[in-house]
Amino acid sequence: MFPSLKKKVAPSPIVKLNTKRKIAFGWYGGKYSHLEWLLPLLPACHHYCEPFSGSAAVLLNREPSPVETYNDLDAEVANFFRVLRNDPDRLIRAIGLTPFSREEFAKACEIDPALPPLERARRFYVRARQVRTGLAQTASLGRWANCKNTSRAGMGGAVSRWLGAVRDLPEIAERLLRVQIENRPAIEVIQLYDSPATLFYCDPPYVHATRGDNKAYSYEMTDDEHRELAEVLNSVQGMAAISNYDCDLMNELYPPPRWTKFISEERTNHSTKDKRVEVLWVNYNPNRLLRSFWLTESQSIQNPTEILNQLLRRASADLSNPAVKEKAILERIDYVCRQLRNRACVRLLMACTLAKLDRPAIDPRKPYTEIGSEDAFSGRTYDERYLTPFINNHRLPLNPTTAFLTPAFRNIDRPLTPDLEIIGRPRQLYKDTLQLLDDVHSGRVSAEDLLTEIMRVLLIMRQEREARMSTLLAALQRSEDVTPLSSEDIVTLIEQHLKSKNASRLPVLVVAAAYQSVGYKIGERVLPLKSHNAADEQTGAMGDVEICLENDERIVTAYEMKTRRVTIDDIDRALQKIALADNRIHNYIFITTDIIEDSVKNYAQGVYEQTAGTEIAILDCLGFLRHFLHFFHRSRLNFLDVYQALLLAEPESAVSQPLKELFLALRQAAETDE
Repeated sequence: MFPSLKKKVAPSPIVKLNTKRKIAFGWYGGKYSHLEWLLPLLPACHHYCEPFSGSAAVLLNREPSPVETYNDLDAEVANFFRVLRNDPDRLIRAIGLTPFSREEFAKACEIDPALPPLERARRFYVRARQVRTGLAQTASLGRWANCKNTSRAGMGGAVSRWLGAVRDLPEIAERLLRVQIENRPAIEVIQLYDSPATLFYCDPPYVHATRGDNKAYSYEMTDDEHRELAEVLNSVQGMAAISNYDCDLMNELYPPPRWTKFISEERTNHSTKDKRVEVLWVNYNPNRLLRSFWLTESQSIQNPTEILNQLLRRASADLSNPAVKEKAILERIDYVCRQLRNRACVRLLMACTLAKLDRPAIDPRKPYTEIGSEDAFSGRTYDERYLTPFINNHRLPLNPTTAFLTPAFRNIDRPLTPDLEIIGRPRQLYKDTLQLLDDVHSGRVSAEDLLTEIMRVLLIMRQEREARMSTLLAALQRSEDVTPLSSEDIVTLIEQHLKSKNASRLPVLVVAAAYQSVGYKIGERVLPLKSHNAADEQTGAMGDVEICLENDERIVTAYEMKTRRVTIDDIDRALQKIALADNRIHNYIFITTDIIEDSVKNYAQGVYEQTAGTEIAILDCLGFLRHFLHFFHRSRLNFLDVYQALLLAEPESAVSQPLKELFLALRQAAETDE
């Protein structure tokens, strides 16, 4: 069904998750929110063609193909992309000079095909990006996206989103330079560009019976027009893929075995509130394509990074299809992967199986060179050199640091066989980990299948996590127009958050958010925060939060956080750091969530003269926050937004996912009085 490869070359990665995703504008039925599921199902090809491209969300985020074609029958959207590609400087300047204004939006809603292409493109973008729904097709008078209380980056949230979108346009324009843009009926485009080397991704208006809005597009499709399209796609020489909700008509038009269905997770349709399932019908099998390449390639892939990328594509192709069929092994993998309190075992398994794939002669149970045998290897090397960037780039729910420095796996000089007693909790986790390594060694499961299955479970966990976060953030957006929280409400909210387990990083974020939210007013700024677990002696930091004056790199204020009582020894260590500082520190402040003893407080007050003017103080975390919020009362909501942004940006090693979700839930409850 797809062309045979004359040269067996590994398909290039479909999506680079380490780069920022591109979105030109929102689009009814657009696939921006489905990219992680969809992109791995669209294999590398010579000519990539989108007959129904719309906002081009898929095309913009794919790895480029040698030939690429964008097409849409809507002349306004096709004109926008053509002008952005051909005359980006003038268009972006014209858009950049357009204010976020109800009058501009109303004017842009008057579509006039007789206008010059550049002005048509500018008006289209204003309609697409200043509409309340965020969907270009719904732009109409009365739907301007004004906001009442929401702030972001020190300005109205809607204005901030508009300016941010304009800033992203140059990158999109650059991506379009290699794309040919058509504005004609889709079937004509398919017949024009059909070849054995072409991949058509079709995202037409969905079957009316599956949708809540049957007038969303300028050009809708009847059932008969869907049949005409299917007749063409069933006869193409190249690869073809088509999206729609699952329904009887599509299953009739694209039946097995010629077509394979890939099904995404169930979602709620916003207009009807019914459940909908996105489906991709393809006339090829991406999973089989990868496997056939993997198994028949005469020269084995030498680079472990390429192995990881290939297996990620295999795992992503169908998240509902486990790579391991043996039930007992599958259950062990799922148990190990889903232990959120201990992530070291997953990384250990990934490192050992990766090493086995890279060097088949090694024993995956011997990841320590100290063992001394020829089949031993350095698991830590594979972990740190290859897994660390892979995990970070693809945002997998794992610790960012190696498993081999954790207490359980640090000092071992014997094989990790099932009879080895490892001290750690939960005990069953370590037993299952050792058993899985033995399963690979004995041939009960291949290293390839085990590593692929681990990736599949991690991808599912990532989807689950992002779905929860999206739900919580959406709930907050729905409460934007409620009465804003008072300063005391915010103190209560933060206090509830600080009382959570494993919350030692939160006081750092409280102080950093305070300075970031008003720094432009007081002429001071926060230096980038250091890693949560990094000691000051290792980083050379003066404290957990370091403050400089604007346009000056010298630290003037340092904050040190304690989740226990501050002691006289703590103050003496601070004095040593102050004495060794390159410049005079004005304030050294301890922030604690525990009680402050009078003797320690008095000792701190007495060192002012010893330090030639450096004042050491001990403050209660909530007291600090309460005073700050009342002093900068009009910036209190900006503080809350900055705190939330800092919190969500923290790695899981510093702030766990449950702790992030808890804050969003607490904030939503506080803002809606639930």
